[in-house]
Amino acid sequence: MFLRPALLTLASILAPASFAAPAITAAPAAPASVMAPASQWIAKGPGWAGYMARDTRFRYVQAQFKLTRLDCHKTPGSQDDQAQMADWVGLDGWNNKTVEQDGIGGFCTDGVPSYSAWWETYPKPPHYIFNVHAGDEFMSTVYYSHGKYRLTLVDYTSGQSFSVWEKCGASRCANNSAEAITEDPGKLKSKTNADFPLADSGTTEFWNVKITDQAGLKGNFGTAPWQDYQITMTGKSSKVIMATGSLFDHGTAFQTIWKREY
Repeated sequence: MFLRPALLTLASILAPASFAAPAITAAPAAPASVMAPASQWIAKGPGWAGYMARDTRFRYVQAQFKLTRLDCHKTPGSQDDQAQMADWVGLDGWNNKTVEQDGIGGFCTDGVPSYSAWWETYPKPPHYIFNVHAGDEFMSTVYYSHGKYRLTLVDYTSGQSFSVWEKCGASRCANNSAEAITEDPGKLKSKTNADFPLADSGTTEFWNVKITDQAGLKGNFGTAPWQDYQITMTGKSSKVIMATGSLFDHGTAFQTIWKREY
């Protein structure tokens, strides 16, 4: 499903353990709107909207988000060309050919919405685990340790969750970026590297963002020592199709905002 970089908490770094799903506790509340300094760099390009940390090696990223209801009347999609979107967190994926990620996907097919939880170690294909519903609240994390990744997603609303340990999907993963993203998935079988129509997801808020690098330094998208990047999704003629808002709540929260289908 995810051609480019494609498609919990756990308040501290997760240590390698069993494959059992994590215990589900009460979800942290959404943040108050306290603004943080904007990112120093803004990247534009197809496929992604959100924030990314770069310029070091990472071992942990988490974010919380609420699945917004797709407007499949505005972006109906079809059996042959679904309108799609995905919200996820992950490591890698920017200027390299691997991504270790988990999150939710939304699909409009002939005007009918559907939603699914998934994980992926790209370039291997995604694994769809269970169906989810609009309005559900999630925590998503990716943790790297000793050559493997723990991919964890908790649906606080339904009580469903998964947690798996997986190797890099390629011969090597760099762990050189950490991100929280709303994505327009790419078509795996497309010869033109085309994207699906971007399903109208309105405004998605990510909060409770936490990042740890491989030196053990902890922070978020608004803190040193790494560089953070604000990513705006653009389409043809550089038109914005998914915007990314400024960081708030001291760099731990932001919004992505749907603008148009392509």
